[in-house]
Amino acid sequence: MPRDQSIDRLLNAAELLNGVLVAAWAFAGAVVLLSLLGDAEARKKGVVKVFGVDVPIKHAWVVFCVFTIGHAYWGLAFWQDCQKVLAKDATVRAQAWEALTGSKLWFFHGLVARVQAVERAGFLFYIMNILDPTTLLEHGVAVLVFFAILRVRNVSWTIRFATGIAAVIIVVVNWWIGSAWAIMASQLSQSGSGG
Repeated sequence: MPRDQSIDRLLNAAELLNGVLVAAWAFAGAVVLLSLLGDAEARKKGVVKVFGVDVPIKHAWVVFCVFTIGHAYWGLAFWQDCQKVLAKDATVRAQAWEALTGSKLWFFHGLVARVQAVERAGFLFYIMNILDPTTLLEHGVAVLVFFAILRVRNVSWTIRFATGIAAVIIVVVNWWIGSAWAIMASQLSQSGSGG
């Protein structure tokens, strides 16, 4: 029996979303490595190549804003495709969950469903399993992005403060976007009627 087309659409959206996140991770890693390990000449120049374009480290926050837009766009597309699969029967949902978490996509492979929530100060917080490889990956990327944006070396306190605020905002916005699609994807693991 052929696989439901809604699963293929979901996996395509997941692949594109994963691509944006891996690119952001790679860029953040390059910026942090250059900042920490680059020779004096490279650090002084402070440039990282992105798709063949030299991007000064001091403007890394702009690149992360672009990644955030891509994350939001593909996160929404993925979220919508999850909704379509959730409207299907339990068998299709289970197949979609297995295909997604068994894929080679870094941000989905081995994902442990985030369905348990606790309420704090009127907000629901979904529990991330510490043994979930995607939990470790997501925390690592958040830290990398924060330090890729933050500038502390040879800059004024104003720049340190401004880049610190920008880093916090970009990380929090991306965390919120990522939480939305991860929680929606987690619903695929639930049994019960569709709709």
